[in-house]
Amino acid sequence: DTMRQRWAKLLPIAADVESSGERTTWQPFPTAILPGSVQRLGVEGAEALHVDPTFVLLPALATAATAIGNSRRIEVNSTWSEPAAVWAAVVGDMGRKKSPPFKIASQPLQDQQDELDDQHVEADDQTQEPPRRVLIATDATIEKLAGILQDNPRGIGVFRDELSSWFVNLTKYGRGGSDVAHWLELFNDGTLRVHRKTGSPKYVSVRLANVSLCGTIQPEALERALRGGNVENGLASRFLCVAPPKQLITELPKAVPEPTV
Repeated sequence: DTMRQRWAKLLPIAADVESSGERTTWQPFPTAILPGSVQRLGVEGAEALHVDPTFVLLPALATAATAIGNSRRIEVNSTWSEPAAVWAAVVGDMGRKKSPPFKIASQPLQDQQDELDDQHVEADDQTQEPPRRVLIATDATIEKLAGILQDNPRGIGVFRDELSSWFVNLTKYGRGGSDVAHWLELFNDGTLRVHRKTGSPKYVSVRLANVSLCGTIQPEALERALRGGNVENGLASRFLCVAPPKQLITELPKAVPEPTV
């Protein structure tokens, strides 16, 4: 109840509805509920880049969820728990400077992945290749993702500056069907079972497959992506989407303070 009251106070339901009857007024991101370091990243990052804090904070939530992965779960009751997984999409027209804040928020994962890549030693005998540690991926088919998750049970993040191509690939992958059902299962930390055409083993089963997903997308691309049943099947409702109002930019972006990043 305390958490519900807190959210109710910070996120009042918009009573002002436009004459179209569909869109509600914009509500600022509730930065007060976030840890201090994340608040500073959002506020100082937004001030430096001259964007709404949501442009920074939404990918920051996905970054934090990826870092947590399967190491923690939220227990609702004795029979119901939820994973730390966030699917986030920052929606904005071309030229809204979505990419710089996205990169700032996800940079800690990128840096750590670079270190892991540098440390990985490929074996001379490819049949004895040691498992590769993966924190973040930019593109992976379900077949490849199954293999990655098998070697990384804590989970990973899929971060794409442009999410439109991810939506397109959902229905293009050549197994005679789409990958939507697999991704719907991934959101709930479910079991990913894949029969692979290539690679070894041919059959991969991953329990508690944890994947966070984040990127940016233009409004028209999002509208196209959600056609063809992607609202009815629950895919759209799994995304935390924000489309902050446009801001008039009168000066060039600055660097985000070093202690913050």
